[in-house]
Amino acid sequence: MKKNPKKFSDFEISKAIEYSKRHLHELSEIESVVRIAFSHVDYLPKLKVKSFEEYVEAWIQKYLNGLKKRPSIKKADNSKTIPDPLLEILLFQYLDYEEICIKKISQGHSFSMRLEMLIGDLLEEYISIKLSKYGWICFWGETLNKIDFIDGKNNLLQIKNSDNTENSSSKTVRNGTTIIKWYRRNSKKIDIFHWDKLNEMLGITDLSELDFRQFCISIIKNNPECVFLNDFFTGRNMQ
Repeated sequence: MKKNPKKFSDFEISKAIEYSKRHLHELSEIESVVRIAFSHVDYLPKLKVKSFEEYVEAWIQKYLNGLKKRPSIKKADNSKTIPDPLLEILLFQYLDYEEICIKKISQGHSFSMRLEMLIGDLLEEYISIKLSKYGWICFWGETLNKIDFIDGKNNLLQIKNSDNTENSSSKTVRNGTTIIKWYRRNSKKIDIFHWDKLNEMLGITDLSELDFRQFCISIIKNNPECVFLNDFFTGRNMQ
């Protein structure tokens, strides 16, 4: 089963639900999650397994991994990517700054990139919380390809943080589908956000940029470890 399964029977879906409830009994919504996901076979991810049982187990683990990595509870690890030392050398050529300032710019660039990635995760968690009362379910861990949320009426929602964050995979879903597609901000215009459009498409009124920003700040305050701060920022190597 290295490719997407073509179709699951009602019996197989029932078996998947039974398995998930037996192993994830603490998650009250798991039955709805599995039933909806396995009813949308075209969007299930490709997993390298040999049997239906192994697929269910791998899929559930993928979902759990995504759930556990949401910003409100995750503990971020240090990036294993080593910055290119040439960056600081070139910065010296352009900027007449002291060495400590150059290092701050270099380290700050890396940190900013981590924060930008975090914003996307914060957006997913924010929308999952806000839409849960309307019957929308979040499919954590990319457990459905190109689909982030599905509601009880079988409406499909794909979200992006910015109009320039779409890759070729996400764009393919836009042709000949009924998926609701939305992005938060315009990358080429200052302070242009599209919450009103999402509210209108979903028939609600309580999503806004201000509310999202307050949510993000609250998460960071309550769980600062959701993004990794290296020794340079904490001051442990500044002796």
